[in-house]
Amino acid sequence: MRNQETPDPTRAPQATPTPSRPGPARRFRISSLVWSVYAPSFLLTLATGFLLPTLPRFASSLGAGIGLVGLVIAAVAIGAMAADVPAGIFVQRVGRKPAMIVAVSGIALAAVAGGLSPNLPTLLATRLLHGAFHAVWGVSRHAYLADVVPNRQRGRALSLFGGLSRTGSFISPVVGGYIGQYAGLRWPFFAEAAIATVTVGLILVAVRETGDGLAFRIQRPAYAGILSTLTRHRRDFATAGLFAVCLGFIRTARQTLIPLVGEAIGLPVGDVGLILTVSSGVDMTLFIPAGYVMDRLGRKWANLPCVLFMSAGVALIPLATGFAPLMFASAVLGFGDGLGAGAMLTLGADLAPEDDTAQFLGVWHLISDSGRAIGPAVIGQIGQAASLGAAGLATAGIGLAGAAVLVLLVPETLAGRRRVRRA
Repeated sequence: MRNQETPDPTRAPQATPTPSRPGPARRFRISSLVWSVYAPSFLLTLATGFLLPTLPRFASSLGAGIGLVGLVIAAVAIGAMAADVPAGIFVQRVGRKPAMIVAVSGIALAAVAGGLSPNLPTLLATRLLHGAFHAVWGVSRHAYLADVVPNRQRGRALSLFGGLSRTGSFISPVVGGYIGQYAGLRWPFFAEAAIATVTVGLILVAVRETGDGLAFRIQRPAYAGILSTLTRHRRDFATAGLFAVCLGFIRTARQTLIPLVGEAIGLPVGDVGLILTVSSGVDMTLFIPAGYVMDRLGRKWANLPCVLFMSAGVALIPLATGFAPLMFASAVLGFGDGLGAGAMLTLGADLAPEDDTAQFLGVWHLISDSGRAIGPAVIGQIGQAASLGAAGLATAGIGLAGAAVLVLLVPETLAGRRRVRRA
C-alpha cells in the first residue's frame, strides 16, 4: 500500500500558479476581442459621452454657477483618481470579469441617480460615484487586455481600443445633445443607464475570466499588496509614469486652450465646435497606423512623434489670429494625439508584471489620470495670470520635457522586459 502524506492543517494553502500571458508561440487573433472588449468599450464610451453637451446646462438648472459647473464636470475625474488604486486591489482580488460587471452596473446606477438628482449636492455625489466605478472599469479591462494579448500584438490591439473609444466620443455628443433638446436634460442620464445595462449583458456572455486575480488572491495578503507594488516598480512609476503625466497634461490642451483662444479672437461657438470636431476627426484616422508602428518598430516610435507633434500644435494655438490658423494648429494637435492612440495603455500593459497586473495598473491609472486632472487648472491659471500665449508655451514645454524623459529614461518595451514571477 502506497504511503500518503498527512495534510498539515497549519500550512498555508498553495496557490495555483498564475497562468502565463500568451506569448509569441500562441496564435492570437485581435478579432477575438470584438465582443469581449471592443463592443462593450465602444458602447460604454458612447453612453458616457451623451452627457458632454447637456451636463453643464443641467447643473446650471440646479443652481450651479460657473465655478460649480466646472466642479461637476471635473467630479468624474476626481472620483476616478480617488478610486484608481483601490480599484487595482479590487480587480486583483475578485478577478477581471466580476470587476467589469460590478463597474458597469455601478455606472448604470450612478447614471439613474444623476438623472433623478433633485439638487446640486446629489448630482455632484453621483458624478463622483460614476468616476469611482469608471476607475474599476478602466483597470479591469486594461488588466484583461494585458492578460490575453501578446506583447507583439499589443500595440495594434490597444490602439484599436483607443480608436474605438475616440469614435464613441466623436458620435455621442451629437446624440446626447438632441436627446437633451427634445426629451429633456434628465434623459441623457437615463439613455446612458440603458446602454450600460446592455453592456453588462454583453460582458456576461462574451468575457471569459482569465483566472489571474483568483490565483493571486491566495498568494499575498491584501495589506502588503500596494506597498509591494510601489516598491518593486518604483523605477517604472518614476520614469514611464512621469512621461504619462506629461502626455496626459498636454492632451488636456485641446479642450482647454482651443475654446479659450477661439473666444479671445472672436470666433462664434459653432466655429469653435467645428474646429474641435475636425481635430477629433484627424485624431480618429490614425489609430490603425499607430498600432502597426508600435508593434513593428517599437513603442517609442509612436510615442515620441506623438508628444512632439502635440507640443508643436499647442505652441501654435495661442498664435492663431483667425479661423484657418486655429484650425491648422488644432489639426496638428489632433495628428499628434492620433499617433499616440492606445500608447499609455500599451506601455502600462508592457510594464505590468504577470503576478501583480491589476494593482500595478491601478497605480498606473492614478499617475496618468493626474496629468489630465491638473492640466486644465494649471493651463487656466497660467492663462489668467500671464496670457494664453504663455499657457501654450508652458504646456508645449511640458510636452518636450516628457519627450526627453521618454528618450533618456524609459526603456523600449516592445520585446518585453524579463519579469521574475514571485510566489
